[in-house]
Amino acid sequence: MHRVQSRDFMDIDKLPSADGIGVLEIRALGRLQLQIENRIISAFPTRKAEELLAFLLYFYGTPHKRERLIEMLWPGVRPDVGRSRLSTTLWRVRGLLENLGLIPNHYLESTGDSLTLSIHPQTFFDVQAFVSRIEAASLTADEAEMASHLTAAEELWCGELFEGIYADWCLIERERLNRLRMRGLGKLVAHHFDAGQYDEAINQIQRALNLEPNFLIALAYLGWNYIAKHQYEDAIRELQKAVRLSGQSSEYLGLLSYAYSLAGKKGDALEVLGKLKEIGGNRFVDSSGFIYAYIGLGDKEKAIEYLQKSFETRDYLVLPVILPDRIFDDIRSDPRFEEIVEKMNLPQP
Repeated sequence: MHRVQSRDFMDIDKLPSADGIGVLEIRALGRLQLQIENRIISAFPTRKAEELLAFLLYFYGTPHKRERLIEMLWPGVRPDVGRSRLSTTLWRVRGLLENLGLIPNHYLESTGDSLTLSIHPQTFFDVQAFVSRIEAASLTADEAEMASHLTAAEELWCGELFEGIYADWCLIERERLNRLRMRGLGKLVAHHFDAGQYDEAINQIQRALNLEPNFLIALAYLGWNYIAKHQYEDAIRELQKAVRLSGQSSEYLGLLSYAYSLAGKKGDALEVLGKLKEIGGNRFVDSSGFIYAYIGLGDKEKAIEYLQKSFETRDYLVLPVILPDRIFDDIRSDPRFEEIVEKMNLPQP
């Protein structure tokens, strides 16, 4: 079964029409919506009709056995009842296509044992456009071009895949796209951050948080950009949220301690460090939080000590991520720091 694939992104205004009446737009990032010119389908006669249409659209061009569709939509139902329900639901889906002005038989191919939904090759499908932009960003070596693709991808993101649908297949694909989105947003924010474009980074993060207020990584990015702008109270506020939502992640606790130190609140920084030590006494935590906290407190010896522990415990998931941070600028000239970078064959920023 083939899911939605990426393809070359196109200007929607230049796409050919569907059945001669306009361009078909499929919006799946957020609530499912289909549109041709001023005709919009965003409400569905039943939840099963919405789920069936979403499934057929997402895996378009693939024949689906009727028995599998019945089991997916009505697990454990008697075969005769399932066939009747599928027939009724499919009739409702055909009605939705007709309401758009489409000819259902041009899109739905029904045989005795399978169903296939096809779409016009030039249909605008936001998931395709999103994946295409993410892939294009990963293939270019030009930073500005990468940022342009990632910005376009982020503008397409109006919510998680098929919001309101909780079928297993949808949850799996939703998580896959969420991961793509998080990686893309991280690269985009890092690009603006490295270029000193903190306001641009913050604007991108705020847009993400407007859609998803509890977007954990975005909160952490926001805190980090506020630190760069010396807006420490704002950074503390966002990092406190990140700590709470993450279940007291060691990395976010360390960043919070660091922000407290920069704000001149050494007592609060030490209190957070104490919490970090307490958590570390009960379970394994990576070293990043301790490193951030000790650098903020000006204890370079302890920071280097935890860097060395990271290397010795082969905490390779942490070091390549945190070493490029500007937070380490004060200790980069230390021979022990340079030795760790050299042993891990990591580039110095």
